[in-house]
Amino acid sequence: MAECLAELLACLSFLVLGAVLLGPTLEHLGRRIIVYAVLSLTVARMLPVALSLAGTGLALPTIGYIGWFGPRGLAPVVFGLLVVEEHVPGVQLLARVVAVTVALSILLHGASAVVLANGYGAWHRKAAAARPHLREGVPEGNDTGLPPTAR
Repeated sequence: MAECLAELLACLSFLVLGAVLLGPTLEHLGRRIIVYAVLSLTVARMLPVALSLAGTGLALPTIGYIGWFGPRGLAPVVFGLLVVEEHVPGVQLLARVVAVTVALSILLHGASAVVLANGYGAWHRKAAAARPHLREGVPEGNDTGLPPTAR
């Protein structure tokens, strides 16, 4: 029950973000904001994930997949709201950047989810067949790849 409530509140947060911040932001949308948002979703997010996974033995497709779909959520919204409450200089620009970054994240991650998940799944099946001891392999006795509770 608590998990469902948390999910509902997260969805409402994104709805409010879109309704309150994104609409007015689109009127003042500039190249700088778009470039920064794209860099935030790629380099600024994927590079730290790749660095943190260095030495784990995971293959590059796995690191890329984790980097793209990994850390995301309400954190930018919360951090942005904390700054807005402090009334720091440039808060309007920051709010615009947060709104565009979150909206772009929702759009790009949602649009790419099925294609990239299917592609990663196909890669994993081939890689696991070719290398039985693949770091990303399926645990012994689990031919489905699903946790025991989900089978």
